[in-house]
Amino acid sequence: MTMDRIQLILDIRDKDIGKRKVNLRGSMTAGNLLMTIKDRWNLDGLYQLRPSGTRTILKDEVTIESAGPFPNGAIVCEPIVQNTGTANAIARGQALPWSRPFSRVYIRESRTLREFDLRAQPAVLGRRDLRDPSRNRLLAVDLEGMEPLPSVSRHHAAITEENGSFFIETLSEANPLLLNGQRLPLGQKRPLGAGDSVKMGDFVLNFFVVV
Repeated sequence: MTMDRIQLILDIRDKDIGKRKVNLRGSMTAGNLLMTIKDRWNLDGLYQLRPSGTRTILKDEVTIESAGPFPNGAIVCEPIVQNTGTANAIARGQALPWSRPFSRVYIRESRTLREFDLRAQPAVLGRRDLRDPSRNRLLAVDLEGMEPLPSVSRHHAAITEENGSFFIETLSEANPLLLNGQRLPLGQKRPLGAGDSVKMGDFVLNFFVVV
């Protein structure tokens, strides 16, 4: 006999949403729950559901009732980490030109108003590695020495461009990257527009492009 309602906790690991108590129909499928979550919290990209404390991904056709009982009474909703190819490009150390000639592409640090020109892609944002200079080949925004204690990863984020549109993605699992106040999940590129605000550690950076 199907249970009418099930009390659970949704642990949404994106955009700093966190844990939310919910009352669900036992007959609801995992696929429908995922669509509801994405619609309710305006999530873009690919996500998956799994019982808290396990690595078992819930298939779309599985009902919430049949998937239970859930450890800790919780279901985790998390972004699917994809290989965007940017990390591989950085490892090769090969800088590629923008797809079209822009007058200027640059980042401005909000506190000092220091500007960093971006001339190729992937343009890495982070800190210079003094012990391994080979890691600095694609470093376009170097925040090394601009704060007493480092709050930014060596390779914290990267900016790429395709057909005239710019994108940003995080490269760090440990340190967050916020785009216009929203935390970006690892493995997903997000559109980056002129004037957008990027927060890395204690720094706020603004992106500009002059066509």
